Amino acid sequence: NISVVYENLQKTFATNITEEQYIEAVKQQASGVSGMTISFSDKLENVKLGKTEFKKCVCETEAYGVKMTQVYYLHKFDVYMASVIVTLPDGYSVADIEAMFR
Repeated sequence: NISVVYENLQKTFATNITEEQYIEAVKQQASGVSGMTISFSDKLENVKLGKTEFKKCVCETEAYGVKMTQVYYLHKFDVYMASVIVTLPDGYSVADIEAMFR
């Protein structure tokens, strides 16, 4: 499952927010979701999807006994934040998903 989101930061956050600050806001929102346990990695990594540089954050999620890995790819441009959120099914790795964008 791959979701692509473009968010106008003028309407939701300050336009000077960084990818690091944005993922911290996502972490805070996720902590309030009942029935789910989400463990985010402590740091963001730089990765290219196609020709675009993204900040990557991997998290492990458990919801109703089902465990999965989610990967957030964030790229800020102008007043927008682009988010590519990948939920990995069993049998796939983060490297498999990233290879699909090359």
